[in-house]
Amino acid sequence: FTMGTIEGIAAHLDANTGEPGAEKGAVQTSEITIDLEGGPADGTPLSSTRPLTLLVQALPFFVIQPLLRVAQWMLFVNIFIYCSSLAGSRSAAIFVVAFFATGFAMRVIRPLLFIAAKWCIIGRYTEGRYKLFGKDYLRWWMVNQLQELLGAGIFERNLPLYYKLLGAKIGAGVKISKDTKLSEFDLL
Repeated sequence: FTMGTIEGIAAHLDANTGEPGAEKGAVQTSEITIDLEGGPADGTPLSSTRPLTLLVQALPFFVIQPLLRVAQWMLFVNIFIYCSSLAGSRSAAIFVVAFFATGFAMRVIRPLLFIAAKWCIIGRYTEGRYKLFGKDYLRWWMVNQLQELLGAGIFERNLPLYYKLLGAKIGAGVKISKDTKLSEFDLL
């Protein structure tokens, strides 16, 4: 590897492809311009090891995921106790009913939590350039992590409705594969 900088790689690509960058310090592709200078517009890069950044990025693993598990088990116990009180005894059948009822409830609750969290954390997505590890980046990152943790749940069978609730503009009769993962919903 002889080109140890981004500028060196860009010069090598320009020389071999014959497509020089659109402007100095940038590479023009068919859709976007990538700034090779890096860093925010004011020239002060943000660190990925800032305490606030580390705290925000620890939340999904150390706080949100454990809270979801605790909530799921508390829901299961409450459903089990309620079903047991209705039946007058505790049996394996009641355990199975509580297990499946909890699973269904979580498939309803989790995506609704994500929809509410998306609107509370980021509101509407807007086009623009944002600082890496800045406030807007961390909000975007948190919404993506919550999407991974909470999923589409019962909306897997009606993804257009799910994405419409998240702010996407989707026409009537559109079908979306359940394997498709969309984000930045307001920009669709």
